[in-house]
Amino acid sequence: MDIPSEKRVIEIIKRRMIKKKKFYPFIEVGCGDGFNLKEFSKMGLEGIGVDISKEAIKIAKSKKLKNIRLINEDFLKLKTKTNLIFMLSVLEHIKEDISFLKKANNLLMDKGILVIAVPANSKAYGFADMNAGHYRRYDKDEIKKKLKNTGFKIDEIFMIGFPVSSFYTWFFNYCHKRKSKNQKVKMNKNLFSGIENKENYYPNIFQKLSKIAFPILSSLIKIDRFFLKTNLGNGMVIFARKTV
Repeated sequence: MDIPSEKRVIEIIKRRMIKKKKFYPFIEVGCGDGFNLKEFSKMGLEGIGVDISKEAIKIAKSKKLKNIRLINEDFLKLKTKTNLIFMLSVLEHIKEDISFLKKANNLLMDKGILVIAVPANSKAYGFADMNAGHYRRYDKDEIKKKLKNTGFKIDEIFMIGFPVSSFYTWFFNYCHKRKSKNQKVKMNKNLFSGIENKENYYPNIFQKLSKIAFPILSSLIKIDRFFLKTNLGNGMVIFARKTV
């Protein structure tokens, strides 16, 4: 089962890459079970998927993706240089997110591209985030500052998920409001986030509801095309370029 926001992120990336006609060998950080890599492979892209989880890499390898090499390694120890790095739904799981941005800058060639997808709106942080192992949600000013301080210039930001995904997340958090008061970030979720997040972020009745709702929401979420350049949204897709 694919989460609508994940599918939307890939749609935004594919559309922009095709528009710019720029296809580079890439590295995907935190590739998980290969959900994104499968789409990149279909596009004819060549690259490397890196994940610290052995189980995630095992699942990704079972998909036998064309032109994709998979590595079970800590991203901070990686030495491979590239022109394009994807960090999709990764930074929010990293306590010291600056270290990952600095490492990305170190691995990118001059004027290399970093593509990030993160949950947006810090005020919306709630049970869904803690249950998924998220340390934070990002506001535009915060992510802009962090990218600038680590040697990047933002080319473009897309705000995604408004109003459909925004409402769904709010509703989920509202239903678990009492739990969230005593909830802490689930550290173990970070190791398995790339494997389990298709279903296990949504406990109890929400798992059954999601199996019915997600296919519908995947179409409805595209309403956000009217708000991509606003400050409204449940997530951000950011295209940044190495400057230092």
